[in-house]
Amino acid sequence: MKKQQIYIPSEGEEFLEDFLLAIGIEFESQKRIDNLKYDSKQFRNRRFLLTKI
Repeated sequence: MKKQQIYIPSEGEEFLEDFLLAIGIEFESQKRIDNLKYDSKQFRNRRFLLTKI
C-alpha cells in the first residue's frame, strides 16, 4: 500500500495564495486534473487553478 505524501507549499506559493485572497480572486489549490488530451500521464496535480477570471 502506497503512503500518501503530504504537500507543503513553498514560501512563494504561500505568498501567491495570500495575494490572490487579498485581491479577491477565487482559486483552488492542489487540484487533480485527470485525462489531459495529448498527455502521457493519467493525471496531473496543479498547485493553483484559477476558477474565475
